[in-house]
Amino acid sequence: MPIKCHHIESSPVVESASGSRLLKFFDSIEEIKSCWDDCCPNDHYWQSNYHTAVENALPKGLNPHYCLVFKDEELVGTIYMQHKKINLAESIRLNNENLMSKIYKRLLLSNLNMDTLVVGNLLLTGKYGFHFTEALSMEEQYEILNLAIEAFCAFIKKRGIKIGPVLLKDFFEDQVYPKPQFENFSKFAVQPNMIMELHKEWGSLDDYSNALKAKSRTRYNRARHKFENIEGKIIELDEIEAKYEEMYALYSNIADNVDFNLFFLDKKYFINLKKQLGEDFIVKAYFGNDGHMVGFFTMLKNYDHLDAHFLGYDPECNKNCQLYLNMLFDMVEYGANTKLSKINMSRTAMEIKSSVGAKPYKMFCYLKHRGSFLNRFVPKIVSILYKEVQWEERNPFK
Repeated sequence: MPIKCHHIESSPVVESASGSRLLKFFDSIEEIKSCWDDCCPNDHYWQSNYHTAVENALPKGLNPHYCLVFKDEELVGTIYMQHKKINLAESIRLNNENLMSKIYKRLLLSNLNMDTLVVGNLLLTGKYGFHFTEALSMEEQYEILNLAIEAFCAFIKKRGIKIGPVLLKDFFEDQVYPKPQFENFSKFAVQPNMIMELHKEWGSLDDYSNALKAKSRTRYNRARHKFENIEGKIIELDEIEAKYEEMYALYSNIADNVDFNLFFLDKKYFINLKKQLGEDFIVKAYFGNDGHMVGFFTMLKNYDHLDAHFLGYDPECNKNCQLYLNMLFDMVEYGANTKLSKINMSRTAMEIKSSVGAKPYKMFCYLKHRGSFLNRFVPKIVSILYKEVQWEERNPFK
């Protein structure tokens, strides 16, 4: 059912109308909180308190924008976009390439320092770019999304920013678009989202371990034994505020060494998430014998499921204590204890996540360059950006 929206506190940045439809763009969620929340799905990453936290601790160069979609004066959709100047030569590490391949790719990527529009959220895995009510047909949704992209690009050009690439992210297989609606975009696969279903009968980590095959249970017991001298505990806002510098250093250990990274979190990102999301944002920290923090992970209790978020750890401790694997076991324990339905473990480290019980779900993105000439090279660029990772899927259960 369409939603009335009578409480927009300030004027929109720009308006673009087509027939009976109206698009209103905003730079801050504060202007449109109630309207946005009323129209968006029941998902914490859509809600205004999450966006407030992100705005208060934005990664450098990342700028959020919000669009309300009206039809006959009724609110029928929301679109979330991010604008960032992306330098692919700096974002991509070519550690495993030979010298000639590195030179060729660096030359190609060095020309791709461009203002980019992302329909979706670079900080998350999942389709967080747009949501429409049933008042709009699928054809209208496609049309409005294209209209919103062009209208926003026209507006931001007045600020001296010329958008080149446009990225739509992240879609499961059953969410991808028919080709005619986005014929100028190149669709490409990205690493799968690793999702673990939690059995209803699990009420503890012991229930989980009892469901494992003998070989997997041996691996589980070995990992937990190595972990005995590490203290893990959920920390609250006061301790997050006291230890945010340590947490950021541990996060940087991971972020500095990934093959492809478009941003670095603000140091106070976790503080702001805790302030806005309260007990639904969980931070579990790990400490060695000397009381020094050696790792942490974050999760969001997202209604009936759990979303894994950013983490960090000391590489040496991870090597000696299998810290990351034990973090995954602790996520399972939390989910089982709180009777949640599943854990979205996100992308990366597919094999180790598979070894604890997560399954891969294919995901896709769409990319185009707004210049027709440069858009011809997008498939080649995509082939450089994303290469299929070879890994072995495992099934740890009986």
